[in-house]
Amino acid sequence: MPVAEPEASSEIALALAALPRDVPVALAVSGGADSVALMLAASRLLPVENLTVLSVDHGLRAAAAGEAAQVAGWAKTAGVQHVTLRWQEEKPETGIQAAAREARYQLMTDWCTANNVAHLVTAHNLDDQAETVLMRLKRGSGVDGLAGMAKQSWRSGIQLLRPLLDVTHDALVASLRQAGHSWIEDPSNTDEQYERIQVRKSAETLSALGLSNAKLVATARRMTRAREALEQATHQLLAACADVSEYGFCQLRAGAVRGAADELAIRALSRCIQAVGGGAWPPSDEPLERVLEWLRAGTPDATTLGGCRLVLRGEHVLVARELGRITERQVNLPGGERLIWDGRFQIAAKGPGAQFQVGPLAKEGWAGLKAERPDLPAFVGQTLPAIRRGQQIVAVPSIAYVSPETAENRQFSVRFTNSQLICGKTS
Repeated sequence: MPVAEPEASSEIALALAALPRDVPVALAVSGGADSVALMLAASRLLPVENLTVLSVDHGLRAAAAGEAAQVAGWAKTAGVQHVTLRWQEEKPETGIQAAAREARYQLMTDWCTANNVAHLVTAHNLDDQAETVLMRLKRGSGVDGLAGMAKQSWRSGIQLLRPLLDVTHDALVASLRQAGHSWIEDPSNTDEQYERIQVRKSAETLSALGLSNAKLVATARRMTRAREALEQATHQLLAACADVSEYGFCQLRAGAVRGAADELAIRALSRCIQAVGGGAWPPSDEPLERVLEWLRAGTPDATTLGGCRLVLRGEHVLVARELGRITERQVNLPGGERLIWDGRFQIAAKGPGAQFQVGPLAKEGWAGLKAERPDLPAFVGQTLPAIRRGQQIVAVPSIAYVSPETAENRQFSVRFTNSQLICGKTS
């Protein structure tokens, strides 16, 4: 088999050098050129026993199952374990690309959580970054949007890594051609009904006007510097005024947030709302600006945003989950497995066997158990994860409650996964 082109393969190797070597890592591989190049390079540079390739069959095209099988064959040849995940939920009639993307990340991060894998690597490259910046520029995005995709981010307690953001698509394709390796062409990559494809088709025209991918990515790098400076200042603000609770809420010293510069105050509120609300993305600027206005006015005593209830209590503003916005009312938890519930809590049932359901403790459940934690506000207690079998509450691990009526000697564990988004103190 031919050896990969030295320049392309060395560029890719340099990009992957910072990936963790001694812990399990998942690779997102669709079968397209970018992700196949990532898989082959990672299998040469990292211990293959630590790698798992994840492919998602969205069930949107007849060829999808066969393509996942093709990736599985390539992974086997490279000596890497492969898992196919399937999107089995009902598909929306509109916004299918965004819904598929959301489902894809949810399936992969859920798999990582269940299998104790802390890192998920994607093959987003320089051209993807340029397209992202252009789409966000079209929407009038600010510093964060124009900074593009970050090389590291978090989702449901899993670290997403994008090491190839400085490598072009052409370089990744060149590495495969020189290695004599094929890839799969997704027909949706030429379908102009999708915004990203429209942007991709305009690249040649824009480049002729001086707006090349390299220029767009240079803008993203400069905006990233600005974003990092703002994030550092936000981190310092939150470290001084935020208390993060293991019960999935946080408290902020209201005076510190009111007195901060608008941009820092909005960023601090955004982090807290995203973490407590379990959202994949932070709230947009306009509603955050309204929340800051509310906080500075000091009345009324509560407001909502991003699935959260914000309540003024003395010198603090408490950010808690809004019970009515929890959609995961009854999620199956097989014995011996773990899952992420409500985008906030990692829950595990030790020992194989019985099947349980996870949902919010809710008003009725909290009414019977509030004596276990009388200091906890009711609207917080009601949103805690409760483990049930049928209608019976078996355990509420956050408050160390196990039903005396259950005959099972089983351990349950729970952990609030989003504290790193807030970066405040944990209590």
